[in-house]
Amino acid sequence: MKDFEFMVFRQDQAEELARSLGFEVKNGYLTVDGKTVKCACCGKAIRPERIGNVLPGSKVVYCDNPVCFAEYVDKYLWE
Repeated sequence: MKDFEFMVFRQDQAEELARSLGFEVKNGYLTVDGKTVKCACCGKAIRPERIGNVLPGSKVVYCDNPVCFAEYVDKYLWE
């Protein structure tokens, strides 16, 4: 199992957090290079307040759905 950290934030801090991670927010959704960011698990477009996990050092984002979090843990943390 790998070590990992969590950043806890309030919903009203989500947009600021997204921008600090290098995302833009357009029309209420996260974007990178003008393209809407989608959850790496379920494929839904992500609003800042729905950010669940971001793979460190990347633009791979998972929404806050517990099922998507389970995939994130299985795929990246249990190697």
